[in-house]
Amino acid sequence: MQKKISADKICKIAMLISLTVVLSYLSGYLRFGNIAKISISFITVCMAGAAFGPFVGGFVGGASDFISWAVNPTGPWLWQLTLIEV
Repeated sequence: MQKKISADKICKIAMLISLTVVLSYLSGYLRFGNIAKISISFITVCMAGAAFGPFVGGFVGGASDFISWAVNPTGPWLWQLTLIEV
C-alpha cells in the first residue's frame, strides 16, 4: 500500500523550494573576491530533509538548483553539479 502525499505536504515542499531559490539570490552568497563564495541556502535543504526525509530533501536540493539556474543562467547547466546538490 502506497502512502499518499497530502496537499499540505506538497505546499510545504514548494515553499521550501522557493525559499531556497530566494535565499540563493538575495542573501545567499558571501563573496570573497573572485575566489570563493559561500551559500547559506543549504539550510532550507537541510530543513526539508529533517522534516520530510532524505528523498524529499534531495528533491528540494535538485529542484531549487535547476530553478535557480533557469531563472538566472550564469553558464551552461551541469547536471553533475545538481547531482552534488542532491
